[in-house]
Amino acid sequence: MLDCILSTVKQAGEICLKSFQKIEAAEIHYKSTVDMVTDVDLSVQRFLKERFTEKFPEITFLGEEGEEPVEEGPQGLFIVDPLDGTTSYVQGLPFYCVSVAYRIRGKTQLGVVYASNSRRPLCGELPLFFRP
Repeated sequence: MLDCILSTVKQAGEICLKSFQKIEAAEIHYKSTVDMVTDVDLSVQRFLKERFTEKFPEITFLGEEGEEPVEEGPQGLFIVDPLDGTTSYVQGLPFYCVSVAYRIRGKTQLGVVYASNSRRPLCGELPLFFRP
């Protein structure tokens, strides 16, 4: 599972990188007076949702951008921030990443954070059936 998620997150990071320092004002929208969302946020979220739904159809998906609240399904939940650090991204600063977590039975089991500028992923995984 981790390898598939990591591969997908790296592809999402490449989508971010293609538009980095090229974003136009028309591609920036505001969710509130200070909270921005870009067309890149939205396209990366669509990409991740499509890929994860295709590979893991039994796992529900919750994305930061414009999604209704989603309940964790019996096989877990992906929690996604498609462009974590949108403000930095819009300002042309390389301090952004794609962030994905996998939660099952209310506990986060896996996380991947990918900074496409450095092409360095940070990953963590707990045993899925660990019982304290």
